[in-house]
Amino acid sequence: LEDGLLYVASADAVVRVWDLHRGTEWFEMTETGLNSSIALSRDGRYLLTRSSATDAHALLWRCGTTRELKPFVVHRLAGHAKGASVTALAISADGSKAFTADNTGVGIVWDARTGKPIGKKVESLLGYRINAAAFVADGEELLIAADDQQVTRID
Repeated sequence: LEDGLLYVASADAVVRVWDLHRGTEWFEMTETGLNSSIALSRDGRYLLTRSSATDAHALLWRCGTTRELKPFVVHRLAGHAKGASVTALAISADGSKAFTADNTGVGIVWDARTGKPIGKKVESLLGYRINAAAFVADGEELLIAADDQQVTRID
């Protein structure tokens, strides 16, 4: 990133933020679950992580564009079924939408400003673990890769 910060997810439920200019760890984001992936908005203002908390499946963090503002949780996203595990995350290019998907094939599009779901859950891949997701440039469609060995485009 422009500001020289690197976000690194790990299996110990911590996302570490490194200052690349100094070569030191700058901040730790806890309660993030066993992260195999994270999603950072294009402008670096929002980071989406899994959650190990009992009241949320994912956490939407507000990140500073300078080192003056340490990351903090703005929304605790809950809406996946009990026992489901979030396996894929995405943020739209303009940072207005977030997407979480799980191991049962359910995805949820969220309004990043309010933390509320937008529309119905994405359930066209029920029974297949969703492994990766990305918003297309306009933010109105998603590309989803799942265990059905296909890439699905969803409006």
